[in-house]
Amino acid sequence: MPSAFRPPGGAHINPAASTAAADTTSTPPAPANQAVSEQLQVVENLKSAVEALQNCLTVQEQTSMSLAQASDKLVGDGEALRKVDSREEEYRVAKPCRR
Repeated sequence: MPSAFRPPGGAHINPAASTAAADTTSTPPAPANQAVSEQLQVVENLKSAVEALQNCLTVQEQTSMSLAQASDKLVGDGEALRKVDSREEEYRVAKPCRR
């Protein structure tokens, strides 16, 4: 039908409008699709942020363990040095007595 079709009786019929009115598919409106799309993007961003935080936490835990081991070694080295110093002091004190 041409767009200017007038049936007998004179009423103007727009074929595109009648087709659009007859089309009752359940397609959600564009704003709803956009909202869903934005929500999915937010979810993906949050997942990425959680993964990054988990990686940071893992690195911090490894660093903490490494620092604890280094601290334990330092304490052990300090104790060993005190023993050496103590023995050297005993030797210095005992040395004049031997003469």
